[in-house]
Amino acid sequence: MTFDLFVMTNGYIADEGNDEIGSFVINGKYTRLSGTEDLEFQFKKHYIGRHDVQYSGIITHDKFWFFFDGKWLLNKLSDSFHLEVSRKQSSKSECSHIMLSYQWNSQAYVKRIARNINTAMATGVEGAALIISFDTVAYSKSINCQKEFTYALQLKKNIVPVLLEHVNNLQNTWLGNSIASLNTINMQDESQFDSSFKALLQRINIGLKEKEVEDSDRSQVITRFEGGIVTGKYCQY
Repeated sequence: MTFDLFVMTNGYIADEGNDEIGSFVINGKYTRLSGTEDLEFQFKKHYIGRHDVQYSGIITHDKFWFFFDGKWLLNKLSDSFHLEVSRKQSSKSECSHIMLSYQWNSQAYVKRIARNINTAMATGVEGAALIISFDTVAYSKSINCQKEFTYALQLKKNIVPVLLEHVNNLQNTWLGNSIASLNTINMQDESQFDSSFKALLQRINIGLKEKEVEDSDRSQVITRFEGGIVTGKYCQY
């Protein structure tokens, strides 16, 4: 099991990565056990387009490592597992940014939008972030895009879906289901680019202000654990 990024923050666990079965995302929670430094956890490992595996148990730690020990469950199958995650914090900057999530075919159009965003947001609010997904049929068919989008949902990120194709084309897809409850922005018509971009910029400003208020209400520390080794019996499905 290889982690792209392992995050534990404010009682939530999130991760994305790959193993012999395929690409996966992890979503779960942890709580501190009364009277100890140990943590109790539960998380779901979702293989993109396939199945889920449930994990639960106890987290212990020393100066350099977190140790996850417990059971995994898949339907009626179950076994013990042991996971070791380095406590070394990522050296990546935690400065604010806006993430643009798109499939390769939309790159030229997204670059045009990115240039406009960079110009407009030169004096943007520090300490805030959101994700803009550029939604097409090709995006919905991309495993990497699905993993990226699902991971963002699990981290409870503010997502702004931008439609580059008609929403009807996304019906009965994971993407269509994911954005059904979100407020989308229609940018299918390039002749309406200026007005559509203005609407997008308004959404960005609102999202940044909301994140600024959220951060002022609580102190948030995010620790990113890179790498990881899992040991135990392995079954492929």
